[in-house]
Amino acid sequence: MDMIQVFVYDSDFIFDYPEIVPADSVPDNATTVQPPGYWRAQFQKDRKLWIESASDEQINEMRQQMRESVKE
Repeated sequence: MDMIQVFVYDSDFIFDYPEIVPADSVPDNATTVQPPGYWRAQFQKDRKLWIESASDEQINEMRQQMRESVKE
């Protein structure tokens, strides 16, 4: 049986986790389209692509948290 990697998203289409599944059993809340390195990737099912859903403010907050954690 062939296995493939899919990318599971939650009810808001936000990327949740990767998973290996049988090629003929892709879950309804998953895609084979790999998300890019976005802060908060959201899948647009109708367009079959990922978009950045984090606002500039959220991204800046996450960057600041990362900087602070590196200092510790």
